Amino acid sequence: MEEPQIKTIDVSQEPSASEPKKKRKKRKFFLFLILVLGIGAFLFFKYQESQPTKTVQDSLKALKENDIKEAYQSTSMGFKEETSLETFTLFVKQNPSLTKNKTFSFPEKKPAKNSIILTGALTSEDGTVTHIKYKLVKQGGKWKIEGIEISPT
Repeated sequence: MEEPQIKTIDVSQEPSASEPKKKRKKRKFFLFLILVLGIGAFLFFKYQESQPTKTVQDSLKALKENDIKEAYQSTSMGFKEETSLETFTLFVKQNPSLTKNKTFSFPEKKPAKNSIILTGALTSEDGTVTHIKYKLVKQGGKWKIEGIEISPT
């Protein structure tokens, strides 16, 4: 009888069975990391974009509550140098849409390095729509209103 031959295999040269799993784990981790970073970046920019709108919203709320001084505080140093509180008060009184608005929206946003222009509309309690444009600048880490432009309806 012939003796059976035993074949030996050098295991050190064979690819590990767990290696494809390791590659998949690394790939999944890498994709997860990209997803997390992408979501983080999106939320960061969304937050940055919402801050100027919040400044305008707070100003409009103050005006609606007839707190013109508070609304004036949300303006920039440049605005205050050009426009006194008295002039601002007169402007607000001449534009009742600023104090009698029911809703507002700013669908158009044009950001620049340290400024942004918000263009939108105020809808008054009687349904009148007023087109408005706010220019905001970043001062001391906060958004401040630099200018308000109201278009005739």
